[in-house]
Amino acid sequence: MTSAGYVRREATISAAINAVLSAGFFFAFFGLRDVTMWSAPGFVIDFIPQGFMVGLMAALVPGLLARRTAVLASLALDPRGITACGVALVALSTGYLAAIGGTAAAVAIATATGWQVVPFAAAITIKVLFGGCLGAAVTALTLKRQLR
Repeated sequence: MTSAGYVRREATISAAINAVLSAGFFFAFFGLRDVTMWSAPGFVIDFIPQGFMVGLMAALVPGLLARRTAVLASLALDPRGITACGVALVALSTGYLAAIGGTAAAVAIATATGWQVVPFAAAITIKVLFGGCLGAAVTALTLKRQLR
């Protein structure tokens, strides 16, 4: 498998996993109802833990798996170039940046729509798309960084 194919496959898997997890956590916290925009727990505030965890896990797990795969399958990755500790630090940094970016996006949505309460269908759609797209992007960027 080529490096590009490997990245594409892992990003697709990450998107699917993070979309499903985002939906699961949404249902666990909010159920089948409309969601208030600003209160705790609310739509905007929920982007902080979602962004952090998706960013963290979408960088950490594929990053560590890529190191292991490189050792076992002799991919283009030089496993000595990025240590497991380095992968963890990148994952933590990515988690923080994703939490900040996700919350900024939620504030932009709140400002643009003027909603005080987010309709259920819109809320679940936005949260699932955010989780899936963020997971795919973070995984792809993390692996491309390791494979260069």
